[in-house]
Amino acid sequence: MMCCKIKYENQLLDFVKKINEEAVLLDEKLVVFEEIFNCVINDSNYELGYKDTIAVLYKLYRECGRVSVNYLISKMNVYECNETYVKNHILLIDKMRTFFYHNLILSSKHDKEIITICEKWFETNCNSKKPVEENEWGSCLNQLQLDSIECLNNIYTCVIAINRDYDFKDDIIEEWILKKNLDFPKHKCIPLVEEIAKSLGRDIDYVLIVDKNYSKWMKELKYSSTLNIDNFIDNLKKVIEYTVLEETGNIMPITGKDIILEFGIKPGRLVGSLMEKAKDIYNNNKSINKEELLKSLSEEL
Repeated sequence: MMCCKIKYENQLLDFVKKINEEAVLLDEKLVVFEEIFNCVINDSNYELGYKDTIAVLYKLYRECGRVSVNYLISKMNVYECNETYVKNHILLIDKMRTFFYHNLILSSKHDKEIITICEKWFETNCNSKKPVEENEWGSCLNQLQLDSIECLNNIYTCVIAINRDYDFKDDIIEEWILKKNLDFPKHKCIPLVEEIAKSLGRDIDYVLIVDKNYSKWMKELKYSSTLNIDNFIDNLKKVIEYTVLEETGNIMPITGKDIILEFGIKPGRLVGSLMEKAKDIYNNNKSINKEELLKSLSEEL
């Protein structure tokens, strides 16, 4: 029988709260599940409840607790928590999310493996590779929710054990904070690239630059020794600035359109002449930005 909606959601949120409260006793920076977590599960039928639970747990493990959950998993064997169980449960959530929310291709070895793993789990928990009946989905939902509570219990137990480890607690706190500081999601790099590109007068595709270089940036900063997030961001900005300059080094920060708009002139020979002058100015100073270049051109008029 399915756990009732209110009971399960309350139990889940209570565990999240308990884990966070225990973690901040170590250090106020060590909130395990950082974002405001809205636990909304459709209770109109078991199938919808199952799919919603998958979505909620994915957000919990992979988004809200992205850094801390992975770090705590790495410490579980030391404190006699069930690392294998937690890992397998979270990996199952990953695969179930892909199974339900992505188009899988049977001819793909990777996709076929995901389908096989999910169907095997269904068969184990409701005697059917493809649950259809309400009672089948109910059995699967109940087991999924029980597994998630056991997973959170292991995380909670691990945090308590760290709190009681007076010999190595300080080292763990320092390492954990460092892991959190060095985690900078890709989407947060986009406004940094935009800020730097504009300051350099570079008209570029911010998202494309991030997609192309994000992994390289994080690798370069991986062994940073700073525990200060502000210092980390300063270092990241330097790396981004170097990348922007490197990838746009031969591109002037202005176009003919910029000249037309700035000086209120019509397209024609004058625009071409000013572009040639702009090119000479730019070649003598590659770091000049858009505003500075237009100002230099205005002095030529």
